Amino acid sequence: MGEKIGVGLIGCGAISKAHIQAIQELPDLNLIGVTDRDVSLAARIAESTNTKSYPNSIDLVSDPDINLVVLLTPPYYHEELISLCANHGKHILAEKPVGVDVNKIKTYVDLCKQKGTQLSVVSQHRFDPSALFLREKIDQQKLGKLITANCTVHWHRPKSYYDSWHRSKSLAGGGVLVVQAIHTIDLMLWYMGDVETVFGYTDRAVHTDIEVEDTAVACLKFKSGAHGMISATTGTYPGYPSQLDIFGSSGSISIVGDEVSFYSSRLDQENSITDGLKGETNLDHGNISVASLKAQYKDVLSAIRNQSTPVVTGDEAAKTFTILEAIYESSRAGKAIRL
Repeated sequence: MGEKIGVGLIGCGAISKAHIQAIQELPDLNLIGVTDRDVSLAARIAESTNTKSYPNSIDLVSDPDINLVVLLTPPYYHEELISLCANHGKHILAEKPVGVDVNKIKTYVDLCKQKGTQLSVVSQHRFDPSALFLREKIDQQKLGKLITANCTVHWHRPKSYYDSWHRSKSLAGGGVLVVQAIHTIDLMLWYMGDVETVFGYTDRAVHTDIEVEDTAVACLKFKSGAHGMISATTGTYPGYPSQLDIFGSSGSISIVGDEVSFYSSRLDQENSITDGLKGETNLDHGNISVASLKAQYKDVLSAIRNQSTPVVTGDEAAKTFTILEAIYESSRAGKAIRL
């Protein structure tokens, strides 16, 4: 065990609770302090965690005791904050989406490389037991040749949800694809590999007075020759979980929420799942699996100490955003977009 890594949090909204718990439960991490535009909120969080409260982000990143900065702010702040952290030599873990413009994302990903700082993006569902089970089966080629993948995120957001920055393309970067479906899409891309062509449609099916899409469908062709489908909306009746299905020539698997609901392979003695492989949460409950989040923090910690590559890099986040931008372009142009 090496010296503890000092952590600072920028952003003290609802999502910070899970991050603080994860940090405090890991003995190799030490939460040094927090900051937020709401100074009184930051002060309350600092008092409850027996840490420092900083008046602004500059003061936080200037603290020599802080090695890792966790960004829990809306995405339109990320360009400024990632650049600030990188220029101060701080490693960064940023919540998704990592930004609102793919070209700007690539710019600060390159800046982090130039400054020698790690940039990882929160994709805690890659560390869910169900996701790791599927990753293992694919790596062991238990599904055979991958043929198709289906990504479904049919959730509900009330009108009031879009009264804030979520309604704005320039502030949110996009709608349901960027903000809600991105985690499940990230998993699909992790399993299926690079995308060759996309064809997509986006719409404001329910929330008609917003700038971003509340509904999207897309067809993907992967470089491997496999195909994928994305269906996402925030306009449906609440309660339906996200779902990811992977179909191969020798087996198939479905993850519903964060549970393996179906697995069958002719190449595997463990050829069926009947009682489910469960994580801690459903993806639309507004809660975060602290266990999966802790696993990602451990991965980032290892990358910092060993100067290695984390599981989820800034480059991967930029690649995912490139695909989402291609879906938007395809919808505008009415044609397939080749990447």
